[in-house]
Amino acid sequence: MKDDIIRRLDSLRNAVDSARSVPMSASVMINRSEFLALLSELESTIDSTLSHATEVVGERDAFVDTGRIEAIELLREAERRSEDLVSDTDVYRLAQLRAEEITTAATEGAARLRAETEEYVEAKLANFEDTVERTVAAVRSGRAQLKGPDAPELDEEMRQETDEYVDEKLASFEEILVSTAELVRRGRAQLTGGHAHLLADDTDVGEMVLPDHLER
Repeated sequence: MKDDIIRRLDSLRNAVDSARSVPMSASVMINRSEFLALLSELESTIDSTLSHATEVVGERDAFVDTGRIEAIELLREAERRSEDLVSDTDVYRLAQLRAEEITTAATEGAARLRAETEEYVEAKLANFEDTVERTVAAVRSGRAQLKGPDAPELDEEMRQETDEYVDEKLASFEEILVSTAELVRRGRAQLTGGHAHLLADDTDVGEMVLPDHLER
């Protein structure tokens, strides 16, 4: 998915690089319909990437919940076995040792499960955050080019209409991406903070709410 976004950005960049130059200026003529089509493809790719990130976070929560339930059941089983083996001193001592082993194994298993889960999700979120930040930078660069001295020279009415439409689209993209990057950073901070324990109530990573499709 990251490669898809990079390809879309490369297409936008190529559209600008390969655009026909305006004589006697540094400006270029860009085909509006083709450029807007590329923006639409980028929007669809970003939506797909956001959906995938939401699924990854959801899978992480379900995975951790399952591990917690299994650990609690192991602890309860250890308690039941300890209560059943109290008639003989030697047997009772063995039962205690076994209960401690089960408890230790359950605790270590739960910690390992959480560590593996967080490592997997951290890698996914780090990769996604990098993609989002690259996309934000590309969108900002595109907006700057549209507003800068090198912007395409068109007749005034078409120039104003095109600038307003494209800038509105890019501004919406930028707002979505900045919010998404902040959400991903908060999720990564919670994963790497080390304050939550598998057997305690987890502080959930905030639910990633996907934005409505922008009006076309």
